[in-house]
Amino acid sequence: MEAAVAAAERPYPKDGAEQRERTGEAGEPGGGQAEQPSPTLISSPPQRPMHCVRERHWRPWDRLSRLKNAIANADPGELPARSWDLRLLPAALTGWAAAATTIRLPPSTGYAIGGTALLIAVVILLCARRWAWPQVLVPLPVPLLILSMVSLSAAANIAERQAGPVDAAIANGATIGAVAKLTSDPRLSDTADKYTGADRYLVEATLQRATSQGVEFTAATPVLIIASERWEQLETGQRVETAGDLRATGRGDDIDALLFAKTAPQVLGQAGPWLQYSAAVRSAFRQQSRELPSNAAQLLPGMVLGDRGNLGTGLETAMRRTGLTHLTAVSGANCAIVIGTVFLCGCAARLPRWLSAAAALAALAGFVLLVRPEPSVLRAAVMGTIGVAAVISGRGRKSPTLLCLAVIVLLAVDPWLSGSYAFILSVLATGGLIVFGPACAHWLSRWMPLWAAQAVAVPIAAQAFCAPVIVLLQPQLTTYSVVANVLVAPLIPLITIAGMCCVLAMLLCPPLVPVLLAIAGAGASWVGAVAHFFSSAPGAVAPWPCGAAGATLMAVLSLTSMATLWLLAHPVRLRVYASTVYRWCRAALPLPVAALIPGGVLGAAAVWFVHSAPPGGAPTDWSIVACDVGQGDGLVVRTDEHSAIVVDTGPEPAAMNQCLDGLSISTVPLLVLTHMHADHTGGVAGVLAGREVERALISSAAGGPGHTIDLLEEHDVDISDARRGATGHAGAVQWSTLWPAAGNEAASANNSSIVMWVTVEQQRGGPLSLLLTGDLERDGARRLLATSGQQPIPGALSRESVDVLKVAHHGAANGGTGFIRALTPELALISVGAGNEYGHPSDGIIAALRQVGSEIRRTDRDGRIYVGKQAGTLLTWSER
Repeated sequence: MEAAVAAAERPYPKDGAEQRERTGEAGEPGGGQAEQPSPTLISSPPQRPMHCVRERHWRPWDRLSRLKNAIANADPGELPARSWDLRLLPAALTGWAAAATTIRLPPSTGYAIGGTALLIAVVILLCARRWAWPQVLVPLPVPLLILSMVSLSAAANIAERQAGPVDAAIANGATIGAVAKLTSDPRLSDTADKYTGADRYLVEATLQRATSQGVEFTAATPVLIIASERWEQLETGQRVETAGDLRATGRGDDIDALLFAKTAPQVLGQAGPWLQYSAAVRSAFRQQSRELPSNAAQLLPGMVLGDRGNLGTGLETAMRRTGLTHLTAVSGANCAIVIGTVFLCGCAARLPRWLSAAAALAALAGFVLLVRPEPSVLRAAVMGTIGVAAVISGRGRKSPTLLCLAVIVLLAVDPWLSGSYAFILSVLATGGLIVFGPACAHWLSRWMPLWAAQAVAVPIAAQAFCAPVIVLLQPQLTTYSVVANVLVAPLIPLITIAGMCCVLAMLLCPPLVPVLLAIAGAGASWVGAVAHFFSSAPGAVAPWPCGAAGATLMAVLSLTSMATLWLLAHPVRLRVYASTVYRWCRAALPLPVAALIPGGVLGAAAVWFVHSAPPGGAPTDWSIVACDVGQGDGLVVRTDEHSAIVVDTGPEPAAMNQCLDGLSISTVPLLVLTHMHADHTGGVAGVLAGREVERALISSAAGGPGHTIDLLEEHDVDISDARRGATGHAGAVQWSTLWPAAGNEAASANNSSIVMWVTVEQQRGGPLSLLLTGDLERDGARRLLATSGQQPIPGALSRESVDVLKVAHHGAANGGTGFIRALTPELALISVGAGNEYGHPSDGIIAALRQVGSEIRRTDRDGRIYVGKQAGTLLTWSER
């Protein structure tokens, strides 16, 4: 096999001397009358007249064709030996560790680490030339030099960010006037303003100049601006002036501070001409895409230009549940497609190789400018270039070296990439395709054509390497991820190429735009259809342990899967290992027990899968559901098969409507709005969409935005104020309000939240008790607990125990631990948005819950949470 591949890799002969070298004719060392070698698997190409041979031109598919023939004629069980060049791997790992550590240290410590490493490396290099040092010290200088370079770079970056009074202003939470340069386009936040209900936008920027307490100073500090809709039309590269409050972020974050803008932005300088031009092109393409069917209109701008502005919540959720999220933004695959397409077109036009490569790099530069030169795009461009460079050069064994070198360079330029999940996943996916992809394709080619094996191997290799990190972000197993990726993979190049051609046609040949847009849109529609189909399939996601335990378990599963593929591709080895295991089992265990082991393992796995991911993705006997509505509250208590009490509605209608649709809720006998903040009332329209809402209960002590009341009145909902001591029932649910008390009208909106005690009578599991606390803060909870024995509270809190506690104020520290310590809940539900800027839930609340032995479930990690009771045991399920 190796001889076949080597012959396939060799170029056409340039003259007769090289041909004589291959055949052992006179002129070869040891030639003359040398014995003729045995024929190779691939015959030499016929000689052509020299005037027909163009040495500077080659056809890129010749090598692939010869390699395919070599594999077809070789032993299927033999895999070409690969000697990966991993000499830079220790240096890359050292640089990664240095970056992750130094960004969390003061600059002086970073300088000390970098200087010490540099000194040690220099000493080793100088002394090794004069003395015979141990062999183990020979590889040390390179990792030490990388450690020094990355540490010094990180320390210098931190020192520049914290130079001058800006560090003190951030630490004190000062109000400043600021001049900043935007480094990203504004994007809509998942959470609305909690007081006004208005949309909020997030803009990444670099703080260049600021004024605090009358002192003006310069800075180079990255900040995240949280602003109103007046910032929506701004663009990357503009310089703006505003005023707002600074808030510090955690040590090691790539953003040094949050800037809550209080004023409208005043544009001081426009972006460069290229950025303005690309912004106009992106806007025009987005408008053109809106004429396509729904799935295509939402996906196409993101798949072609990285513009996710059209992507809706429902489709985004479906893409996440099927492992297709990476297609909604620009990735290394997009960059590789652009480079590869331009390079192959240049070769087909018989351009010199260097000119084709230059054209490909120029096309990549234009693509990066078009989709915005943000850090994530630049990282994707570098990773995509690595893959294409390995293919173009034909030096696959050097690919790990290129990957390690790219990691080192990127970490030296931006050390904060060391903690970026996007960067980590990109490196792992690229490494998986380089190291495991070819072997996986070879193994799979035993049962399917080579082209099909290669298509299937790509998602398998990427999933195997990325899965342990993905479960840290969302602790769930996406069952159909590989199948969904295989079904859409053939269309991704078509979508990218047709989409980019459509962008060019908008500028050069507008009549072609509808045709190219229809072709790209058809592919995007298929991607959306695949996402929706598998997202709604039974068992689309299965729960998975979170944290380090879940990542370790997933790593073991990935290694086991790769080993299984290797064994299945080598039947002889499979029989040998199976025979060995069988003999060991017969020797160690009685035959009946040994025979039952495989069936027992498979049966246990089947039972676990069925119970963890019931048909339709949801359990049938749930009583309570905490909807995943982002940074807000949205809770459902079942009263009948298609009827439920809804308590709060989250910040926006789509998420709440989707949750109720998934639960098949058509009637809401009671809608409770604990208080009139937007993160609790913003989704009212989603509850009202196509459902009958009979009654709404609102807090009388906190007046809210009139449009919420108007909306309820438009749908003829009976509205009443909540008072302490009110009771009611709906189906199997009994409820009573414990707060707000009379005379509490002057309290804050949070401390006027409705606190409700709910009891659900279940046929098989017994009664289930639930305490809903809204956003009640520490002093309000203290007042409520102090009067818990007084009437008209019917002793609800005096029992000092509760099955389920909805933790107050999303787990914020100001919610206090009074309810936790008084009631010792068996289960604590925390409704909180992932990556929220408030730091919810607080470490103190989590520690208090663990101290009393409560099971903690959070919507930011678990997604939608189902709660039920069977045979007196509280059970939970989760679904993302």
